[in-house]
Amino acid sequence: MKNKVGHLLAAFVAFVWGVTFVSSKILLDDYSPLEIMYMRFVLAYVGLWIIRPKHHPFRSFREESIFLIAGVTGVFGYFMLENSAMIYTSVSNTGLILAAAPLFVSIILHVFKQDERFELKILIGFILAMLGVGIIVFNGQVVLKLNGFGDFLAIIAAVIWGFYSLALKQMDRTISSIIITRRTFFYGIIIATPFVFALEGGINFAPLFEGNGWIHIVFLGIVASGICYVFWNLSIRLIGAVKTSNYIYLMPLYTMAASAIVLKEAITPLMYVGCGLILCGVYISERGWIIPGRKKLPEIIPESE
Repeated sequence: MKNKVGHLLAAFVAFVWGVTFVSSKILLDDYSPLEIMYMRFVLAYVGLWIIRPKHHPFRSFREESIFLIAGVTGVFGYFMLENSAMIYTSVSNTGLILAAAPLFVSIILHVFKQDERFELKILIGFILAMLGVGIIVFNGQVVLKLNGFGDFLAIIAAVIWGFYSLALKQMDRTISSIIITRRTFFYGIIIATPFVFALEGGINFAPLFEGNGWIHIVFLGIVASGICYVFWNLSIRLIGAVKTSNYIYLMPLYTMAASAIVLKEAITPLMYVGCGLILCGVYISERGWIIPGRKKLPEIIPESE
């Protein structure tokens, strides 16, 4: 039962994060990516206090350092690097590279935690899923053009998400997922605040209420950040960080569907091929495949002595 709940939570989060593209694209008419990130996480932080108005006391420097690392990696670092990457390289390149996050999660957890194995099925699933992501992202219309600095920032963002997953694995399992998420957001917001005022000169909230922008920021803050981060953290507790991260591969599918429905963007036959490859990749990463005489695919990185 716990496994089913964990998979359902991860699938729901991937769906929501996949459709956030639409809300972000609308808000980008009035705000910078940094401003959107800051508003959504502040709103999420306040919302989580309302949902769970329980103070978590300081217990040790080690515990607070883990919260700090999670805030630096999963909130501030990931979004800053992602947004910065798109300045120097294309959105398509950035999206394709960030979709590789599950592979980095698998490697980092294998090296540092030794409780989630990096098996051959993960690598095979990664290759198939990335082929599918690439087909959807580029849709046969553009050629991948490498940009050293921008692509490097995107790679670091994907790696940082792996360290965010590692920090979550270090958390005390007796602490509520809501409290963990809230404390993580707190450190991310504290670190981001100087950048918001130094680079943006503060935030003008007027545009939010001149149209329906406030609906999109509430969705990004309360649902996509507050609720989804809690669900993601809970999913990691239930099924592990590697299995949870595999659902990141599904995000381009949801983005594609949302774009077709809301933004009226066409879905081509080639994109359906990409969907099929992604689904095959996720299935193999999760369950492997049946090979005569072999029930389990071997590990890529052997277990340490």
